[in-house]
Amino acid sequence: LSIVARAIRWRILLNSEISARQSFPIVSIGVVTNLLPMRAGDILRASLLRRYGIPFVTGLSSLVIENLQDILIVVALLVLSFSQVTTIPPEAIFVSQLFGVLGVIACIILFWMIRSPEHGFTLIDKIVGMFPLLERLNGKQRFEEILSGVKPLAQPSTFFQSILWSGILWLFNLLAFYTIGLAFDFGDVNLILWSVLSVSLISLSVAIPVSFAGIGAYQFAVIIAGTMVGVDMVDALALG
Repeated sequence: LSIVARAIRWRILLNSEISARQSFPIVSIGVVTNLLPMRAGDILRASLLRRYGIPFVTGLSSLVIENLQDILIVVALLVLSFSQVTTIPPEAIFVSQLFGVLGVIACIILFWMIRSPEHGFTLIDKIVGMFPLLERLNGKQRFEEILSGVKPLAQPSTFFQSILWSGILWLFNLLAFYTIGLAFDFGDVNLILWSVLSVSLISLSVAIPVSFAGIGAYQFAVIIAGTMVGVDMVDALALG
């Protein structure tokens, strides 16, 4: 269900240039191939969009917005959940602060690009003037494709629709982990809090594309979340 919601959100971020039926298989392929290092699934998703006439760079730009929305939602969930626990590992605090700051900086840059695109074109002209060989890259066209990908941020209705579907897909993710917690029967553990902490920390730990299938980072995040709410380390490791 979360993949369906993700496909609908991506269609919205692409200004409905493709249908949800077309975006769903691409998103599904991307989820599987994102198990590979360097988030290969995102590159593949942007490449597959070209069959529908959407430039590769525009596709990548839409994925930047998608990932940015996810990061900001996860950081917000962590802030809320941290207020409900007494002991917070320094690693969890550092990661949440790091991604929170990076997310805010990314939002500022994107809104600047949308509000003042002429500065971007001027910067490209200056760079090409310094390095004439870069003219072959057709920087202005690439920048226009980037602007096309981030355009939904300037459209309130599109932006809020994408936020709505972001919330829905993360709700599905939380429900999945909550169901797993019920199956493990952790006793008196607050499963809602555990689900929020686990999903949030896992999302941030695998956001840095350096591991294969999230191995190591995923397990570490589950253990950290478990220890914060009283889950036995062995049970947390088994779940991871």
